[in-house]
Amino acid sequence: MFERPTLSSEVRAEDVADNVRELCKLDPAYVTLFSTLFLSTNLTCKFEFSMFVSRTVAAEVCMEAKSNDIGYAALKLLDKSGHLRFELSYVLPRFVIVLLFMWYIRVLVKDLLQVLALICHRLLGN
Repeated sequence: MFERPTLSSEVRAEDVADNVRELCKLDPAYVTLFSTLFLSTNLTCKFEFSMFVSRTVAAEVCMEAKSNDIGYAALKLLDKSGHLRFELSYVLPRFVIVLLFMWYIRVLVKDLLQVLALICHRLLGN
């Protein structure tokens, strides 16, 4: 749904947001589960499954925000209209923290490789 449109496509953020809203309106599928315990006590357990945008999908859209501005704009529209089960402001700080963590790890690995190269250089006497 949030996939980056092709260059020839004329998809707008409003179109993507409307499509997501329509999917979320679909009748939820109900599954009634029975177990021997429930059958013996005449109780049933009903679970409701419905379509919604998950935090994982939102985080992926945020990660691709630079290359998929339409998807990101649609996500912001859904957040503003209250069609997300969470606040986008909750996802963004976590996303930034992950990016910072990845940057620090990259810097540490780069420094470690430089130290290892120096040690190897000294051990080999070159």
